[in-house]
Amino acid sequence: MKNTLIGAALLTAVSLPASAGMLGMDWETTGEYNIDTEVSTLKAEVGKTISLGVLSITADADFDIIGTAFSGTDYKAEMSVPGASGLELYVKSGLDKTWKRENVIAGVTFSW
Repeated sequence: MKNTLIGAALLTAVSLPASAGMLGMDWETTGEYNIDTEVSTLKAEVGKTISLGVLSITADADFDIIGTAFSGTDYKAEMSVPGASGLELYVKSGLDKTWKRENVIAGVTFSW
């Protein structure tokens, strides 16, 4: 039974990026190991970004792969400032795993 569950989990993990890509969605996974606390994390985000000229709207769902848990959703609207290369304004928020709204954050990103 244990081998069946492990096999099913690996099959699901391998097929999720393929199905997300086929649906035109973005897929990102991050694995980290904290040497000081000896804690491993493996997280995945599946989402979609829609570009409307200088405005981009992103929505994604977050998953904790090691804990096999849904972590919530994130939403972000960002706008490139016309005439200012590398300057973006954004507003972001989300819902946690109990569907409560997270803080709304407005910010500015300057990259060069």
